[in-house]
This record gives sequence, structure tokens and C-alpha cells, in this order.
Amino acid sequence: MIVTVTPNPSIDRTIQIDRLDRGRMIRARAATSEAAGKGLNVSLALATEGVDTSAILPLAADSATVYLRLLADAVPITAVPIKGAARVNVSLVEPDGTVTKVNEPGPQLGPDDVEAILAAASAVAGSGWVVGCGSLPPGAPVDFYARLIALGSEDRRIAVDTSGEALGAAVCARAALVKPNTVGAGDALLAGFLAAGGGSDALGNAIAWSVAAIRSPGTRMRPVTAADRGAVIVHARVDSSRRLRS
Repeated sequence: MIVTVTPNPSIDRTIQIDRLDRGRMIRARAATSEAAGKGLNVSLALATEGVDTSAILPLAADSATVYLRLLADAVPITAVPIKGAARVNVSLVEPDGTVTKVNEPGPQLGPDDVEAILAAASAVAGSGWVVGCGSLPPGAPVDFYARLIALGSEDRRIAVDTSGEALGAAVCARAALVKPNTVGAGDALLAGFLAAGGGSDALGNAIAWSVAAIRSPGTRMRPVTAADRGAVIVHARVDSSRRLRS
């Protein structure tokens, strides 16, 4: 079982436009919405590939109905009720592939909310991986993921995917696995890595999943195909003579 913890879930809104003109009225060609959040995205990728997973997240009261409708029981969740509304992250996509993202900060978490999320993680997680992912919402302490790491044991390993001060605190707390939060297919990469066991031989699977994510519309990764796996070549060592491209 791989359990994900997402302290700052979102509704991801993708809007197709012809061109981004600052200061102008822009008409959208199409728009879609998805229930999302980095940890939830990891669980969605795992569920797509048939891996046992569960997602823990705060469920904001004002947007709970919409969020659950968009999620459509794609993965089992443990919801911690909180006040406010889930953040909405907007992606403006132009025909040439240029994407402009605007992410809201998220609802305020109180100390009781933080304790409830960590308690849910402790209660749901058994052996296997617990994965804390994403930015921290307003009110969440910078050591949130460090406190999650403290729940680890010999048979319950903790992975963290975040950035900034929260990442520094997680590194100091000695998580079993730390991945800096970079833009791209990082959620699928992490999901594929953990699904393959989280060892050095899992790299090829992780990259294949990220290839599938890059080739997918929207936030959710489609099923990984043979073509995705065929695009991945893992070398035994780095070729120091090979020139890097920007």
C-alpha cells in the first residue's frame, strides 16, 4: 500500500486560449476542471496502473461537493474536514504548447487541522510507503513534513516531495526519500519510482510513467503504454563525454 498525504489539494482548471494578451479580454476555446493536488496526483497515477493506494487530504467545506464530484471515486480517500474552499490552480494553454500557470495559496489550516491530517496518516498507513507531497497551505507549520517523517518505522518508509523551507526541514528530518518539487511530470515520476519498489532499479519505470504523463492531456496520467516504456533507455553509468543540451 502506498499512502499519499496532500496538505494543499486543488481544483486544477485548464483553459485553452488562442493567445495570452496582457490587459486584454480573452475568450477561451475550451476549459476543463480536475480534482488534483500533488499527493492525490501520485495516487491517481498509481491507481491507473493498478497499484494499491489511498490518499489523505483536507476537504474544504465550501468546495467539497465539487471536489468529490470531480474526483469521482478514482481513488479511495481519507478526508479531513476543514473550513474554507479548495484553491483553484489555473493553467492557460496556448496552441504552441506555452502554459501560463496561476496557483492560489489554499485555505487556512489551524493547529487542529494539522494534527488531524497527521493523525489520519498515522491511522491509515501500515507497512509500505507514506508520501507527503506539495506546497504547504497558509497556517501549516514549516516542519509539517518533518512531523510526518517522524511517523516512519522500519516497515513504514516516508517520502517527501516539496520545496523551499519545508524541503529543508524534511531533509534534516531524514526522510527515506526526498524529491524536490520541479515543474513537469514529477508526480508521475515519483509514483512510478515507488511503484517499482523505490530502489535504484526503479528509475526506468519512473521515467516511463513520466513520459506517459507528459503525453497526457490535463493533470491525470493516462495508462502507461509499451511505447512509453520503449522511449526509456537507462545507462549503467553517466557518459561524461556526452554534451548536455539546455
